[in-house]
Amino acid sequence: MGENLRLKAAQRIIRLESFVVDAQVAKLEKDSSKTKEDLRWEMDQLHQKNSQLRKENRELKANHMRLEARVEVLEGKFKTLARLLS
Repeated sequence: MGENLRLKAAQRIIRLESFVVDAQVAKLEKDSSKTKEDLRWEMDQLHQKNSQLRKENRELKANHMRLEARVEVLEGKFKTLARLLS
């Protein structure tokens, strides 16, 4: 009879340990899923920001080229003016 009680107690301990392990696995899966969603959201935000920065960079380059052209025109005008005044 003592062996029977010992086996039943061992069986209960195993069930409890199994329950604890299952609960931990479920929590880890939930945490993992949340982390994946957070990373996906963050990556999406970064992709959007990257697209915005690329667009702004193109606009800045275009503005830079326009300003360079205007500077060259002004330099030409100043050179002409300097020749006329000398």
